[in-house]
Amino acid sequence: MPLAAFAVFLPIAAYLSMFGPNAFDIDAEWRPRPRHAVALAAAFGACLALIAGSGPSPFLYFQF
Repeated sequence: MPLAAFAVFLPIAAYLSMFGPNAFDIDAEWRPRPRHAVALAAAFGACLALIAGSGPSPFLYFQF
């Protein structure tokens, strides 16, 4: 099964890498707006709250 999936996805990936838009094409018309800034700040605050509010992680400072 993995070989069949590889045979299907390899041509798709090759096509997209050669003819698809690159990072500069995708973001060519993006302009920062206050709505984007508020959304990103809220997402950052939610991530920070999850990190700071959760309990200690036993594997974060695992001694090797």
